[in-house]
Amino acid sequence: LFPYTTLFRSYLLNDNPFFSRVLAQAETPFTSREKLGYLVCDALRTEADADIAIFNRKGVRMTYLPEGDITMRNVLQIDPFGNNTILISMSGRDFLDFLVQYSRMERDHFPHLSGIHAELTIDDKDTLLINGITLYSEDGSEFDLHRDYSVATNSYITAIAKSLEYEKLVSLNSLTSDLLVRYLHRKRKVNYQDVQRIFLKYGDEESSFTKY
Repeated sequence: LFPYTTLFRSYLLNDNPFFSRVLAQAETPFTSREKLGYLVCDALRTEADADIAIFNRKGVRMTYLPEGDITMRNVLQIDPFGNNTILISMSGRDFLDFLVQYSRMERDHFPHLSGIHAELTIDDKDTLLINGITLYSEDGSEFDLHRDYSVATNSYITAIAKSLEYEKLVSLNSLTSDLLVRYLHRKRKVNYQDVQRIFLKYGDEESSFTKY
């Protein structure tokens, strides 16, 4: 992966017209890493035809993208690592267990999401720690722990997630950045100004959603 990343980072600095190709328009600026992470996850979920998508938080390398043209250069600035897209089949319970294991119950390690929302109960003494995870569907309905889900992610996550069963992993032989290119080209216009999928909860109030 390192030679791929180094090569493309060098190309990002030159004037090759390939990298200036406009893929879509940002109708409003992307003001955080989280907003760009939601975009990447939507691309993975849509283009892989999955129920859910997750992406490692710092795998998104930009924290701001202005309103206007989104170019090929921007895509490689957002996702420069050359990771493959992986499709995983797992139950809702296994997915929740995976989030607990992967995130280490730390806010900085909790992944970006698509197709699902998460409410994180934050530790009263250390606000970087997570005491509980509540999952619910995009429409606010209860997350079903018993049904099976297809989950799109990248090969970095599957390489470090020890809890995943390899017979349930399928490589799509497509870079995650390629899926983002396809998604943007098809959408033409994107707006994530009001999108929020991870919510923080402080205190002991009860939730009506499925809690870990």
